[in-house]
Amino acid sequence: MRIFKWLFLLLLLAGGGLYAYKQYVKKPDPPKVIATAQAAMGDVRKVLEATGIIKAQVGAIVKIGARATGTIKEMNVKVGDEVKKDQLIAVIDSRELRSQLDEAEAKLARAQAELSQVETVYPRRIAEAEAELRLSQAKYDYAASSLKRQDELFKKELVARDVLDAARRDSLVSQNEVLAREASLVRVRTEFEKEAIKAQKGKEEAQAVIDSVNTKISYTSIVSPIDGVVAFVTSQAGETVVAGLQVANLITVLDPSRLEMWIYVDETDVGQIKPGMPVEFRVDAYPGATFKGSVDQIYPQPEIRDNIVYYQALCALIPWNRPSCGRR
Repeated sequence: MRIFKWLFLLLLLAGGGLYAYKQYVKKPDPPKVIATAQAAMGDVRKVLEATGIIKAQVGAIVKIGARATGTIKEMNVKVGDEVKKDQLIAVIDSRELRSQLDEAEAKLARAQAELSQVETVYPRRIAEAEAELRLSQAKYDYAASSLKRQDELFKKELVARDVLDAARRDSLVSQNEVLAREASLVRVRTEFEKEAIKAQKGKEEAQAVIDSVNTKISYTSIVSPIDGVVAFVTSQAGETVVAGLQVANLITVLDPSRLEMWIYVDETDVGQIKPGMPVEFRVDAYPGATFKGSVDQIYPQPEIRDNIVYYQALCALIPWNRPSCGRR
């Protein structure tokens, strides 16, 4: 009887355990198919990760200085402003230079008046000298003809010797007068040439002074030589700048479209880098954006940093919309 009780108790425990197993132990779910694709041949991309620095190319950073001395009258930009080529960014007081310009223009007007006077007066003097020469030449021709006639009459004993001597005297005087008139004409013409050259040189000198002053005045209007962004402003309106042997730097402009990246490649990986390879990089200022470029050249001179040998790979970057110069 006791044996049946134990058998019944075992069966009861086995049934309870089976029931509990079915209730509390779940069967694994069948696998779910998320997506399917057909197997095919493809390319496997090999990526070499390295760090680098984005820097401006040669000529992308321009320090704009002042070649004029004076007080800054206007400062039209501040750090971060975008500027265009030939845009006016600062003005220096030019009142002193404009006074010099007025003086130079007055000298030019005087030189022009002198040149005009020379060109007007001397041709008249030359015309007068030429007329006097023609008159003297006519007198000489008449005196020479009269001398010839008197000589023939004297040979025929029709006139006295005094008449012949007077004719010779008149002919000689007329001849010397012609020579004097010719010399006077040459002198007037020479003076005209010299005075004309002198007046022309004076005019050119006055014009050169005006051009020089205008050039100095142009230095008071400071313009941007390139398109870019203002990176530094070292002076403000009201401050005085002095031009000397070293040009005072006022504003620095950076062209963000002319950047390049220096990548530091470990010596164990430099053999895998070739010019023309594509480059993808990210910057700290735009963590979610990826930018592109390509390897331009690899510098053969190694650089040791933290006891590790690196080679610099110079990368040309595709222009983008002004990310900050970070590195990744």
